[in-house]
Amino acid sequence: YAVDGNDSGAQQVNAVGETESQPTASSTSSSVSLKMKHAMALASFKVIKENYDNEGKLTKIVLKNKESNTTLNQGDGQATMNISSGAITLGTNAKAATFTRFIYTGTSENPTEGYTLINDASSSPAFSILTYPNDTEDKSTIEVEVTVDKQTYSVALPNGSANTANTDSNSTSQAWTAGKNHVYTLKLSGKELGITSVAIESWGRRSC
Repeated sequence: YAVDGNDSGAQQVNAVGETESQPTASSTSSSVSLKMKHAMALASFKVIKENYDNEGKLTKIVLKNKESNTTLNQGDGQATMNISSGAITLGTNAKAATFTRFIYTGTSENPTEGYTLINDASSSPAFSILTYPNDTEDKSTIEVEVTVDKQTYSVALPNGSANTANTDSNSTSQAWTAGKNHVYTLKLSGKELGITSVAIESWGRRSC
């Protein structure tokens, strides 16, 4: 969504530390420059392997509610956005959402199904899912499922600020904030899937 030139001076740099241009307009030009912000949030997943003997081909990531919960909420189809603040209202009736990300690597012209896991989180891509912002700090009623070598493994997301690294000087809670990338590192060890860390980063950093 667009913001005006009087918006908070705290937003003067972008995700890589470059100075952002401010909105401009001139009576002598037909061009208008707008400053934009993200109204949605990203939930991203790095998957690594350790003590795993098979190939380790990741082909699918599913983000969903556990049992009959609606913490992951798609709303009732009547979502609205405040164009001044960017705040999204999902409506009065919560409806469970499920997000599925099929994994492809390569180029759009020549895609290859799957990504082969490695044992190095710093070199692993983070596969992202676009979601509504979600201020629920207890995400333990949401689980992530990964399909590796045609087998499915699942783990619940953390509750509160446990094991959270904050790389952008904001809250370390599990709330998903608009304009932020919430990166979960998952480790497949033997037949067990666990979460080793959570980081709150700038939008788009190290994601695909």
